[in-house]
Amino acid sequence: MSNLTDHTPPQAVGIEQIRQKHPDPIPKAALFGMFGLALTVLVLVSIARLSGFEPLNTPQLGEVAAARTVLLETRADGGLDVIDPASGELVIAFPETAGGFMLGAHRAYMFERKRFGSGIDLAAPVEVVRWADGRMSLIDPETGWRAEIHNFGLSAQESFARVLAARG
Repeated sequence: MSNLTDHTPPQAVGIEQIRQKHPDPIPKAALFGMFGLALTVLVLVSIARLSGFEPLNTPQLGEVAAARTVLLETRADGGLDVIDPASGELVIAFPETAGGFMLGAHRAYMFERKRFGSGIDLAAPVEVVRWADGRMSLIDPETGWRAEIHNFGLSAQESFARVLAARG
């Protein structure tokens, strides 16, 4: 039977002992390579953006088939109201569970407006556009922000199609 009073504490392990067991956990060449790659990408992207290079996957604006200017306002219950800015009439009231993508898009363009700072009207309307090729976009004229609705699935497209088709 062992005696608890005879227990000796383990020796403290110093950093030198760890380095002797594991001299180079990540090789220096790999570290330099990772930092070099990250720096190269940062420089190339900076040069491209500063020289005015346009991203390749941004769809070109075409002919407008239908458009509607609307105000999107969140409600206290988490829903979203779509309002005609000219008349002030409620176009559609999306419950909290039905307007998910529209609510997310509203938050995204409001974030952009706040990021731009002064001179941006936070209460300005946005445009819902259906292009001649069938694509739909949500465009914020205040900041130039644009979301391509077809990238977000059928339910998002249906929500925006309802806005375009609604009376008011």
